[in-house]
Amino acid sequence: MDYSFDASQYAGAAQGVSTSTMIFSLVCAVLALVAMCKLFSKAGEAGWKAIIPIYNIYIAFKLFWNGASAGLMTVLMFVPLVNIVIALILSYKIVASFGKGIGFFILSLLFNPIPQLILAFGGSQYIGPQ
Repeated sequence: MDYSFDASQYAGAAQGVSTSTMIFSLVCAVLALVAMCKLFSKAGEAGWKAIIPIYNIYIAFKLFWNGASAGLMTVLMFVPLVNIVIALILSYKIVASFGKGIGFFILSLLFNPIPQLILAFGGSQYIGPQ
């Protein structure tokens, strides 16, 4: 009996899986960007501001957090571990700014970017920072 393992026979399958994962990730990123552009527009800012890295974080804090602390919060997003907590709170504040509750927030954590697209293109209205 030959128990040797030849990895070359699995190389094609692994490449297919990584390619499909990459395409899925790219589609999710584009959908999230489109949703954020529309959310910015609903909140009264220009949608193109969601495309510019770092500046989009500042604008998100300005719109959905407290405008006065937007600069400080943007800087704190570069601190490891602190940025995870702040990003979660910002995600909740985005959902709350459109009148949704904790259930929708949990849904947005589990199935991103679908709930953001629902907020962006649904009937939700921007009510301001909560």
